Amino acid sequence: MGYRKYMRRIGLLGGIAFAGSACASGAGSAQRVIVENLKGCPTYAEEVAFPTYIEDPGVQVAQVQPAAAEGTNNLDRVYDAIQTEFRDGGIKLRPIENGFRDLGLSIQKVPGPDGRVTREILITVDGDVSFSHGSSRLTARARGLVEKVGSAMSQYANTSARIGGHTDSTGGFALNQRLSLKRAQSVEQALKTKHNIAAERITDVKGFADTRKVVDTTKSEPRNRRVEIRVSIDE
Repeated sequence: MGYRKYMRRIGLLGGIAFAGSACASGAGSAQRVIVENLKGCPTYAEEVAFPTYIEDPGVQVAQVQPAAAEGTNNLDRVYDAIQTEFRDGGIKLRPIENGFRDLGLSIQKVPGPDGRVTREILITVDGDVSFSHGSSRLTARARGLVEKVGSAMSQYANTSARIGGHTDSTGGFALNQRLSLKRAQSVEQALKTKHNIAAERITDVKGFADTRKVVDTTKSEPRNRRVEIRVSIDE
């Protein structure tokens, strides 16, 4: 028996036809009809389900961003950059709680309410080591340390800083208020001048005299004599 004759006998040359679209907008199923050519055989129809596809041009697919590592943000990178600036300058750092210190300056991470993500970086400039007695002028060494903080900030344009000067309770309040403000302004200049930190990124510069003590005493207390730089991220 020839090949074509054999194929006709078993009904395979009759073909297979599809009624409707295989996957059409608004259609939940399509009917597939198989026609058997063998004499006496009934037409066979089978319902085949297909998913409905409706295209909505107004729907936009959101781009999935990789999740940030838990407990890290740009402030942690700024903190690391400050450490690098100090180490590259040959300055030996001593670890303290949540940070490190050098003679005349300490840097600490201040955690947020959850205790994991850094809310701000606190840089404390020692008032006794960094300034002469009664003076608002930074020593050359202290100025160089503050400039390293400015160098790290210059690498992250979305950082800003608040600066506050503080004294202890010895001497008159008005005198201490003026001195604390002038010391804060000296730190501001050292922070922004060398690395061209824009003035608007220094959002606040104030002198608090003895109204925000670290140690609650009216006596002479070195830890109360300081200038604080608080670096944060602009949201």
